[in-house]
Amino acid sequence: WSLEEYLNARDKNRKEEVLNAIREGKLGVPSNYVDLLTQFASLEDLIRNGEFSESVMREIGIIPDRTDIVDVASAPMSYPTVLSSMGVKYLLHANNQDRGPFRLNGNMHKVSPFYWEGPDGSKILVWLAKMYCELKKVCGSPATIQTAESGLQMWLEEFERDEYKPDAVILYGQEADNTDLDPWPMEFIKKWNSVYEYPKIVPSNGSTFFEYIE
Repeated sequence: WSLEEYLNARDKNRKEEVLNAIREGKLGVPSNYVDLLTQFASLEDLIRNGEFSESVMREIGIIPDRTDIVDVASAPMSYPTVLSSMGVKYLLHANNQDRGPFRLNGNMHKVSPFYWEGPDGSKILVWLAKMYCELKKVCGSPATIQTAESGLQMWLEEFERDEYKPDAVILYGQEADNTDLDPWPMEFIKKWNSVYEYPKIVPSNGSTFFEYIE
């Protein structure tokens, strides 16, 4: 379902609850409706893929500023131009490394964050995630203090280098795909932050992370 279809299937109170969560930044909505094999998509496909979120967000005075590509490992050279023309400033790309591990094998994730420039000079800020469902893959499933201690240490060691300037990294995604939302990760994060002063795990949507490092 698109965001608009989802909201129209709910009563007025539930619809307003979701819109208020978006207004307050508690719920982040990416500009793209679905993942596309973008190198095969026409220009019209790429543009129309952003219309479903934008049509709802426009009503509450918000322009989606982030696009997420999850699982599907493709992005055409024109994408920064297309996205920036829509008002999108950020791209979070988390592709499947089981079936196509070019990112891990080539260490491409280590260049993040970076500005990607399109043919017309437009730029978007990009994070190439190693994978998705990263919270469970790094901290355990279910996550515990003990499994997270070793997992986070190994995870963060890759960012301990002179050329990495931010003081934060993104651990992308708490859920696997095609599953129900699991309440446990939020409890785990509370437990972790009560035990450790550093590193803090801060729940956020992708846009909040980009704004912080920017």
